[in-house]
Amino acid sequence: MTEKRRVAGVVERVEGDTAVIVVKDPDSGENREVYLDKKKLKKVDLKEGDEVTVEMSMLEAEPPKKKKPTKK
Repeated sequence: MTEKRRVAGVVERVEGDTAVIVVKDPDSGENREVYLDKKKLKKVDLKEGDEVTVEMSMLEAEPPKKKKPTKK
């Protein structure tokens, strides 16, 4: 089972049923956008600038691996 982390973030915008939350990646320190379905959140009346806590697994916190280009 993967280890989960709680990360503080801020709501950047709300688009329909999706909330865009900016969090600081605990490993790299870079800001990341996280897209969450509002139906999965405890507080559904989110507005821009609201502070939230996001639970991220270790796999989600890692940046995606780059694929090697294939030779043609």
